[in-house]
Amino acid sequence: MRYLLLFISWILLSASYFSCTSTHQIAEEYPHLKYLVKDSSLYEYFTIDSSGISFFAEPAEKILGKPEFKIYASEKKEVAEWIAQLQPDSVIVFYKNKGLRYFSEMLPSEKGGEAKIVAKKVARKDKNKPLKGIRIAIDPGHIETTMEMAQIEEKFIKMHASPATQNQEIAFNEANLTLSTALILSQKLQEKGATVMLSRPRAGYDARGINFRMWLDMVMMQDIENEIKAGRMDSAYAHKIRLNGTANEIYRKLYVPIDLRKRAEKINLFRPDLTIIIHYNVHGPNWELRDSSNYCSPSPINYNMAFVGGSFMKGELARLEDRVAFMRLLLTPSLPKSINLSANVIQQFEKHLGVPPVTKKDSLLYLDRSSILTEKTGVYARNLSLTRMVGGVLCYGESLCQDNIQECISLNKKDLYLSEVVGNERTKQVAESYFEAIMEYFK
Repeated sequence: MRYLLLFISWILLSASYFSCTSTHQIAEEYPHLKYLVKDSSLYEYFTIDSSGISFFAEPAEKILGKPEFKIYASEKKEVAEWIAQLQPDSVIVFYKNKGLRYFSEMLPSEKGGEAKIVAKKVARKDKNKPLKGIRIAIDPGHIETTMEMAQIEEKFIKMHASPATQNQEIAFNEANLTLSTALILSQKLQEKGATVMLSRPRAGYDARGINFRMWLDMVMMQDIENEIKAGRMDSAYAHKIRLNGTANEIYRKLYVPIDLRKRAEKINLFRPDLTIIIHYNVHGPNWELRDSSNYCSPSPINYNMAFVGGSFMKGELARLEDRVAFMRLLLTPSLPKSINLSANVIQQFEKHLGVPPVTKKDSLLYLDRSSILTEKTGVYARNLSLTRMVGGVLCYGESLCQDNIQECISLNKKDLYLSEVVGNERTKQVAESYFEAIMEYFK
């Protein structure tokens, strides 16, 4: 009987979703909705019809017709323009304050908490400084610079010397690659007049300027309590990991999620015109075959990809802040603009690196299970922490496969000395790719 009732409820929910507005009309009015919904169960949390858009705290509330938030059809454009200018945290405040009221009934102080909407200053054109007045945030992925710590973070490549590696031992980590790329890119952008902010400008330190050991000793307990209080972390689970987890588990399941939130907060406070999130890839099936000492073998496979927000999966609208993020991506122009920026990045990767975008023949389960291919080759919607929490236009780039037979040799070189870290010619080429993509975007 229980399953019969659930099935009937699903039928009613589906019917109510499509009752007043045809699928074709919805697709025309919300063209990037198709990049947001990965699982049909998400329709249990919202309705789009002729009266507007309604969001529900849980499926039972939708069955009862009790939305927690509504944007009426007559105010959709006005509300969309408003929230496009707010920081993500202020959109949450707006969502809570508005509820079922009309936008016109809200007081100015209720339309985003303490956030002030900043008018964009138009810089005088300067052909030598074409990015003058543009604010760009760069997030160099990961943190750890030593091989010991990179293995706790699980973001490294180790290979035994062999003819395939030109008889040299391979040992490098992704955090060094991303930071060196970010530093090179930052300098190039600043030379063109842009104001640039790096979410983590120091090697081995996170967004708050502390390292993992410092976090364990001084900050962990307070951070965990804050996350539990905010409803972002389960109390029993967090304390179980803290008391009984390995260093790897504490790092990945407690420290990393908190650091990602701090990065997003730092980026959003900067109010960038766009954000570049820098990562390097590894071919997953090959990575899973590494030996007990974490050595892997060189792989012939190589590709590039980029992510934007979207592709919410089952259960990923259960929290209020996730519903707000979904709503923000649905209504504002940030998602289509992010797709265009990311398409530029993919094109420049192929041009400067000589490596094609990922395709289905590369057989990556996470692309099938948790991502949605956009209309641009190599660009996928995916509900990653930063694609969800960072507002505005962004590209989450994943360049090259670090375990590729040629790339591992190039990326292992340490011959480009920067202020914080050592890079190589390949990281310089990746930085050039991002730079050219950004210049093309602002044309």
